[in-house]
Amino acid sequence: MRLLGECRGSIDTVRKMGCELKEEEEGGAGLIDPSSESQTSGVIERWELLQAQDASRQLRRKQSQQQEQQLTSDLLKVCSWLEGAEEELQQQRRLEVSSDIQDIQQRILKLKVALL
Repeated sequence: MRLLGECRGSIDTVRKMGCELKEEEEGGAGLIDPSSESQTSGVIERWELLQAQDASRQLRRKQSQQQEQQLTSDLLKVCSWLEGAEEELQQQRRLEVSSDIQDIQQRILKLKVALL
């Protein structure tokens, strides 16, 4: 960012010099290189392009960081859910096998809820 600030100062200097050269040219000095105006505008265009590219990179970096944070959040949620599901399955394994249909249905319902 410091480099961009320094370049911005240089661009301002180039613009100021461009204006001064233009004034001298209009004043009839006759010593002005006609290509200097195109060089000045070329430098300014290049600077503006660099600024746009930098803004684009910063936006992509910010989006990437947001995606990384979302992925981390999603992974934590999945890990938490897996731990809960594992605990529920272990509890079900410890229970005695039942032949009562209502007991089996309750266990199935409890597992369905745990897996959702």
